[in-house]
Amino acid sequence: NQQVGYIKNLIEIQVLYFGKGEGKMEQDLVKNGYRDGFFLRQKMMGPDRNENKLKGLSFKLVNSLKSKDQFSFIDTVLRQYLSEGSAAPKNLISVFSDEDTFLNYGYSFLTGLNSYNSAEGSDEKNDAKVKEEEMTNA
Repeated sequence: NQQVGYIKNLIEIQVLYFGKGEGKMEQDLVKNGYRDGFFLRQKMMGPDRNENKLKGLSFKLVNSLKSKDQFSFIDTVLRQYLSEGSAAPKNLISVFSDEDTFLNYGYSFLTGLNSYNSAEGSDEKNDAKVKEEEMTNA
């Protein structure tokens, strides 16, 4: 999972060096995006562990990010949260502020969503605990 760590670090560096003004707020948004994506993955990978559902969602989100389509991104994420029976994260609303914020949050969310592909045989609670410790130490 080092590759995911590198991607997350690259996004944080991008925010630090190319961010506009409110760097700390943008950094928090990146961390929250990663966390939101990771926890959605945990919900999606419940007892049925359908990897195809996760791949399909990831492709839709990548397309939305590449085309910079905020509405499509949020629509896709909201639909997934509804299908999982959970409330959407409140950070999702702040994506509308500007294009850079949208892209930073979106790519962080996508990184978190795809963060633990190698965990197929492991205990989900243990995975969540490890991720929470990583995010706290970051």
